[in-house]
Amino acid sequence: MTPPAVDLRLLVPELVVTATAVAVMLAGLFLPAGRQHLLRWLAAVGTLAALGTTLTAGADPTPAFAGMYVRDALTRVIQATALLAVLLAQWLSGEYVERTGLETGEYYALMLVAALGAMLMAASSDLIMLFLGLETLSIPLYVLAAFARTDLRSQEAGLKYFLLGAFGTAFFLYGIALLFGATGSTGYRALAEHARTPAVIFQAGLALLTIGLAFKAAVVPFHFWAPDVYEGAPLPATAYMSVIAKVGAFAAFLRVYVVALAAQAGEWSTLLAAISVLTMIVGNVAALRQTSIKRLLAYSSIAHAGFILTGVVAGTPSGASAVAFYLLAYTFMTLGA
Repeated sequence: MTPPAVDLRLLVPELVVTATAVAVMLAGLFLPAGRQHLLRWLAAVGTLAALGTTLTAGADPTPAFAGMYVRDALTRVIQATALLAVLLAQWLSGEYVERTGLETGEYYALMLVAALGAMLMAASSDLIMLFLGLETLSIPLYVLAAFARTDLRSQEAGLKYFLLGAFGTAFFLYGIALLFGATGSTGYRALAEHARTPAVIFQAGLALLTIGLAFKAAVVPFHFWAPDVYEGAPLPATAYMSVIAKVGAFAAFLRVYVVALAAQAGEWSTLLAAISVLTMIVGNVAALRQTSIKRLLAYSSIAHAGFILTGVVAGTPSGASAVAFYLLAYTFMTLGA
């Protein structure tokens, strides 16, 4: 039986996250100052509900929305990791935002929307859906980086992140345009078919797409934004950004390279392996020279990106499982530290 083109039942976790973000933002407008701490609990309840629906969803591959969205085992694991990340970030933010006066509905809503973006990237089966997820992830993080409105360093971090993020997005979007020109489609299946005999325009588009994803994952040599942005952003936002951006970016790496282009792994694995090794070396060596805990976290995050990328280089289901497990462990390690 052919699945319906539009099946909102598959989107229940995403819809729960969206509804929670809206509810938290509206509640923040009406709750008095002394009760703003309740917003964290409202956000946590909604996040737990979304996590429950994610874990109870079926693992059999189920496409929807004209093949742009797919719910399978990889979707479920990555989405659960994203929701655990936002749940831990909410807990981590409690005392800090109360002390600094940052606790508002917008703060927790932005965290939830960023997680929604990572969830959409994990479920993408089309470059358009991947782009929508990427922007849904990125824009809230720009705002979170600049959320401490009275701190000039936070404002600088947000501006840098936005400008450099727009730079990375431009590469990503131009890559999609070239791939569409080469294949006539934005679906991952079309990528797999045309990758067997790739034209120059196809290879150029894939390279630009990879640059955009590498920027979001803070992979060398596209890592230069991370230390300054992490140092200026509010502490809980720094920890959250370092996790959720990687969850979304590496979900996209898995969808493009391990799912769509697995048959051509020999053509791209050497380059990604070299980038992975370089990222590990630069991240770890640069971390030794840091005296700021936030900059240390930034370079640690860069080094971890190199380790995670090795799972993508494998280009196999086992490699994808290793990436998913590493992202889960990295989430607990970074947000639980």
